Amino acid sequence: MKGPCTNKVLEIDSSCLTYIYRSAVDLEKDFYSGLLGTMLICKRGKLNRAGRQRRVDREFFLNFLVVNENLSHYLTENINMFATSPATVDPEDEGFKLSNKIKERVTWHVYTIGPDIDNHHVTFEGNNFVFDGMTIDTLGLEQEGMFAWYNVNSCGRIRIQPGRLPKAETTRRYYIGAVNVEWDYAPTKIHFITGKSLFGPTSPSFIYVRNRSLLTVFREFTDNTFTQMKPHPENLGVIGPFIRGNVGDTIEIHLKNMATFPLNIVPKNLPFAD
Repeated sequence: MKGPCTNKVLEIDSSCLTYIYRSAVDLEKDFYSGLLGTMLICKRGKLNRAGRQRRVDREFFLNFLVVNENLSHYLTENINMFATSPATVDPEDEGFKLSNKIKERVTWHVYTIGPDIDNHHVTFEGNNFVFDGMTIDTLGLEQEGMFAWYNVNSCGRIRIQPGRLPKAETTRRYYIGAVNVEWDYAPTKIHFITGKSLFGPTSPSFIYVRNRSLLTVFREFTDNTFTQMKPHPENLGVIGPFIRGNVGDTIEIHLKNMATFPLNIVPKNLPFAD
């Protein structure tokens, strides 16, 4: 797959705009099996030669998705490989279907600080939460009125090397393989708040915790031999590697399918050519 970055990043936009790529042979089953990733299209000159944003130390991408393994390519394989008694599993049982929708109980700690204009409302659109025994989706924040002073010591002179801007119309090549992995959604098996086992029958997460599941994910390789996989950032989890490009660049993706079903890579809302 190959395509120029013709989508405009306007002056009022941030330095980079976020897009996604995914397999679209069987759209629903493909992304529930793990085949998705992130593309960043940036203003010209905002990426260095290594494809990193200038003056940005760390990047995070949050994917809000209830992973429904009932619609995965690997439902039958996961039952046979990981269920205690595969013959007794009924894929149509409502309890089984619910256990395959990966969910978590999440605690959000929110606060505000500042002058009297800092009265804020935090909204979790379409996702209710419990606060003071009430189920709501919006929370008002007010200042507590306490503050403290602190000193920042000098770290001496720090020289920042701006480096050379990449040439216009750079071709950025990515070698991406679709590989099968056994993914553990809860590797520690410990509730981070209570410190108790998630496998305990009294745990609120008990019906959601599975040992491992078979997924197919996008991973980046060093060259077209697809023999050496690049280190994958831990914070990306099952999400595929970052694909970055400045406006005017050509992004060239070489895809190798190592899975057992047909798939492809389709950048959403971006023009491309096979």
